[in-house]
Amino acid sequence: GSTIGLEKSQGVNITFFPMHFLGIAGMPRRIPDYPDAFAGWNAICSYGNERCPRNPWETTPGISYTLEWLTPSPPAFHTFEEIPTVSLPRR
Repeated sequence: GSTIGLEKSQGVNITFFPMHFLGIAGMPRRIPDYPDAFAGWNAICSYGNERCPRNPWETTPGISYTLEWLTPSPPAFHTFEEIPTVSLPRR
């Protein structure tokens, strides 16, 4: 258990901590392409992502039943008339 926790901690830190430096350097968020000046830090973030474990909320490989994956993307305006109740799928 502690090895998986350590691996997850390292992967998350290697993925997201360099993003602070990218932001300070002026890289805008949520862009599909970036200037070559940011390539080094983006490579480190990509390496950290490879160290992160898969989605812990997946119940079946490749299929997740959490609310954000069950709605279309992008969600329609006023997708829900009332707040939905989320429960585990029946097996």
